[in-house]
Amino acid sequence: MQNFTILKIKLWHGSFYTQSLQNKKIKLLTNNPHKISSLKTIEVVQRVPIVMDSNEHNEDYLGVKKDEMGHIL
Repeated sequence: MQNFTILKIKLWHGSFYTQSLQNKKIKLLTNNPHKISSLKTIEVVQRVPIVMDSNEHNEDYLGVKKDEMGHIL
């Protein structure tokens, strides 16, 4: 059985602050590459993508995330 540490991250003016982090290596659930590069004192050992299907209600939103914000979709 693996031991996982719960990590709470707050976004404050573009910086990430970690709370109660004992493990300095994490798997990060994100599509945002800027989050990975923002974590200076933590090693991201794996990026776990958030996968969702595109539909008529979210296709514009997902397009902006990918094309304008650089998210990996």
